Amino acid sequence: MPKIFIPVSIAERMPVVDKPHPLDNIVLIDNCGIRHTISIRNIVRTGQKELLAMGYTHSLEEVEVSEDVLDLIRKGGADV
Repeated sequence: MPKIFIPVSIAERMPVVDKPHPLDNIVLIDNCGIRHTISIRNIVRTGQKELLAMGYTHSLEEVEVSEDVLDLIRKGGADV
């Protein structure tokens, strides 16, 4: 199945940092929309409230989707 990255609100859920994690860094998005790569160790040590106080609003998480969903994303959504 194809994989995509979606932004997930840090206020709702901290970035998933399972062990072992497939990446050395996690991508965080700040309140200006700029993407930053932060080491997993720093994310775990910092915590949710501190990440939000520093201006980070979202993290990017990899999600598996079906081909149909990928086609809808490429087309810009579904006709409802």
